[in-house]
Amino acid sequence: MSIDNTRVSTSSLKSCGPDRPGDTNDWSMSKPNTNPAPLRIESDIMDLLSTRLSLDQLQTNYHKLELLKNSSFYIMVKYQDIPQLGISNPTLMPFIDLSRFKRVKRDGNNQVKLQLALLEMLYTELTKGREELEDILAQKGAVSLMLREAAIQEKILRLQQAAEDFDAVLISRKLHVKHSLIPEQESKRLPKFQLVLEVKKPVMFNREHTQAFCDSVVLYWYVAEEEQYEPEEEFEIHYKLLNPTNDNEAKEFGFVAHPTYAIKLTDLRPDRSYEFTVKRLEDTSLVYRVWNDTIILMTNSPHTSM
Repeated sequence: MSIDNTRVSTSSLKSCGPDRPGDTNDWSMSKPNTNPAPLRIESDIMDLLSTRLSLDQLQTNYHKLELLKNSSFYIMVKYQDIPQLGISNPTLMPFIDLSRFKRVKRDGNNQVKLQLALLEMLYTELTKGREELEDILAQKGAVSLMLREAAIQEKILRLQQAAEDFDAVLISRKLHVKHSLIPEQESKRLPKFQLVLEVKKPVMFNREHTQAFCDSVVLYWYVAEEEQYEPEEEFEIHYKLLNPTNDNEAKEFGFVAHPTYAIKLTDLRPDRSYEFTVKRLEDTSLVYRVWNDTIILMTNSPHTSM
């Protein structure tokens, strides 16, 4: 074994750590945490909760979704520079193959169902997203926010995109069909057109104005969120006597077509309950409708004092 007797200066040695507490050139421990990430994340969350995910906005989205679910969807024809026309207009109807038309209506029905299902999914994502962001804010502490910064930012971006998608899907657009409506040879004789889906908002009874009398009722209705009446609208009023006591009473049902927004039905039985339903008159271009407004009224007793 050999020994190196070379003199080593202690000043040339570098210590692996401080000899005494405080003997360190590492000032990071004494610096305050100035990382802006937690404040930025908290600000982004609060901004989203007060705008696209506010309770008022979510309630508005819910109302729009429910209104659309109760609406009717129709196939319309859109020519260039010409207002939309019904599928039964005389310009187009003679060229339509009825078997093809049935398939196109089935395509339209499926598209509406997909649209409503997607809106339901997006609305659920938005409401759950609000709850998750509120939980994140409730977990106080900058360290917690810093550790999850990337995941939280990704969640915020995803919810912002979901809010934009919800607004976009609400708008009816071009009808995507797997089947051609008109044979190719026939279509060459027509100007170019495209099929679109038109939404008509639900028809609803005006319960404040509707009245029942001894042997008659006066029914009023309107189209949701529309201030002016459409002059070309026609409606079906269905009626039915409830709880019939014999065969003749069981036959007291039917419907009447009516062009205005009010009707008086007479020759009803006193002191009995009737069910009334209102909807638009059936149209060949209808592709989807699952809801109609219904009201039950009881006629007055003949002995009721006026």
